[in-house]
Amino acid sequence: VRGLAFSRDGKILVSASVDKSVRYWDWAEQKEVKKLTDHTAEVNCIKFSPDGKTLASAGWDRVVILWDSETGKRLHTLEGHKE
Repeated sequence: VRGLAFSRDGKILVSASVDKSVRYWDWAEQKEVKKLTDHTAEVNCIKFSPDGKTLASAGWDRVVILWDSETGKRLHTLEGHKE
């Protein structure tokens, strides 16, 4: 695990993982509820937007992916990092 973020309501914990995934965890039940696998390298950091509607993940694949935080749908990919 490289990074963690709680949802605004504190019910969901999201992790950035070395296995190239973003995982959603139900904090009360202590179980995985969703796994996002669009990164092609380790995911290093994760952050919810202030309104909680969007989740951003960044990794060694040099992209930032913006997700719909509720559905896990990929909204946009930001590319261009050289280093």
